[in-house]
Amino acid sequence: MWRKFWQSIHKLILPCLFAVCFSLWAPPAFADTYNCFCWYWTDIGTDTESQYCWPTNLASIVYCEDSCSNPHTIGDQIFKSCIYTDTLGSSNPTRCSHAEGGASYAETICDRYPRPDDSPEAAATTTTTTTTYEFVAPELVVQLDPDFEFSPILSENGVLKITYLGDYLQMLYNYFLGTMTVVAIIVVMYHGVMYLLAGSSGRTKNATSGIRKVVWGLALLFGAVSLLKLVNPELTLFRALELEEVTADALMPYGESEESVSGTTCTSFGIPSGSNINGNNVQVCDPMVKNIEEAAKDLQSQGYGMILTSGYRSVEKQIELIKKYCINPPGSTTCNAKEGSPSACPLKDMDPKNCPHTTGSAVDMWGAEINNGVVTQCIIQKECLKDLEDCFENPCQKALIDAMKAEGFCVLASEPWHFEQPSMSSSCH
Repeated sequence: MWRKFWQSIHKLILPCLFAVCFSLWAPPAFADTYNCFCWYWTDIGTDTESQYCWPTNLASIVYCEDSCSNPHTIGDQIFKSCIYTDTLGSSNPTRCSHAEGGASYAETICDRYPRPDDSPEAAATTTTTTTTYEFVAPELVVQLDPDFEFSPILSENGVLKITYLGDYLQMLYNYFLGTMTVVAIIVVMYHGVMYLLAGSSGRTKNATSGIRKVVWGLALLFGAVSLLKLVNPELTLFRALELEEVTADALMPYGESEESVSGTTCTSFGIPSGSNINGNNVQVCDPMVKNIEEAAKDLQSQGYGMILTSGYRSVEKQIELIKKYCINPPGSTTCNAKEGSPSACPLKDMDPKNCPHTTGSAVDMWGAEINNGVVTQCIIQKECLKDLEDCFENPCQKALIDAMKAEGFCVLASEPWHFEQPSMSSSCH
């Protein structure tokens, strides 16, 4: 009986080993990842370093995402560290340079690259600007894998790339591989016992058939993705959801002053930057940039940030807003706002020196709270206008006002979000 049992099991070993080996050769891939893959030609007679950074089936892959922060020098060339992973999955730290045996590793640039054209020239000239945002990831109701984390959202050249679906399916696949393997082992043990206790050839055949079905089920489970990948690798990839980033036009500040002012038009502009400065690339006069960044540092020490909504405004944009919100035409002394609309600086005599924003000396901004990478405006404009005194005393907005005043800005008495440097409006203190 035992001999017949093992003869039957022996017939099932080959498909089992085939399934396992096949799954190791071509691991499942659901998420369209954006790791930096550097490769080298296997022709060890070549002594030229590869200049490409893209995945290829002709060479082993070098994973360099997490280990290229420390550059090192070889002769007069600077390379960065990376992790070389061979085809069997074993990782060994090495340098992105000539390895023993003549194999040539590419110099690693720790950035993410799309796959370029096949020509060396195209590969060598491809560049991508990549930004990683700290967006709030979905919260799973049932956490099958306590160590599971979604990949961060990437921004490449104004396009957001989200791989949440692929990440989740990859986790599910790995989870079910483990659980189904355990279930299969239990079922095989059950049928094994049934085989040993079988009193007739019919029951023996049923037990053997049950074991065979379980093994082929495992083979399908382990090899399904591998077969799809062999047929066409694109069948196993869930391409990242790509969303174009929308740059919103700054809203017209409610109740913009109609006061006739006169200033000096700025000739050079910059964009303030900082870890707690948020805005849609708002431009301000160059001398203001450093002062705003210093104010942001002061805010950061208090746990706050800032949101810039408007800065320098072209004459064409100001005229557009005047036509939208004012009854009087551009160039008038007053705006005479339309019913239900905010007022706007009328651009007296069509001279850009007569409006704070068209000179580049004004900036509109709000205080913000930052929690786990999520930026929240401390008080919205609608609530601010209901009670200006409370708006001025809002702890977050007040911290912004104090920080801006410390850097030489004044704040408009009727608009807690409007700052000028130098002061142009009589009510800016």
